[in-house]
Amino acid sequence: MDEMKILLKQLHVIDEVKELKKASLDRVVLHPDHSFDFFISCSQIVPLQEIRILFSAKKEFPYPCDFIFDWMSSYTTSDVLEYALFIFNGLKKRYPQVQFIEQDHLTFEDNILNIEVLNEI
Repeated sequence: MDEMKILLKQLHVIDEVKELKKASLDRVVLHPDHSFDFFISCSQIVPLQEIRILFSAKKEFPYPCDFIFDWMSSYTTSDVLEYALFIFNGLKKRYPQVQFIEQDHLTFEDNILNIEVLNEI
């Protein structure tokens, strides 16, 4: 069994994901505070639903952990916008200033994510 499938099994999501099983666990970094970073690569972007499952399963791992992804540049504009909204949604609790960001505020052109903002003073 490859390392990625072992990780998915430890997180109890092996039966809930399809595309993540095709990914590779390239590297694991153990930090001095006993937290882990898992570096995951895949030749195509994994559907956001599977990423949500993966992140919600972090509590199943016995130590704090994070996931760093490399999609090998195989993503579309809609993928970037969907993932950006997912990331901003996760940041809202710590950074209330991102609560206003919605899909119609975002554009992705020439590999640059643009966020349209308006200061209401």
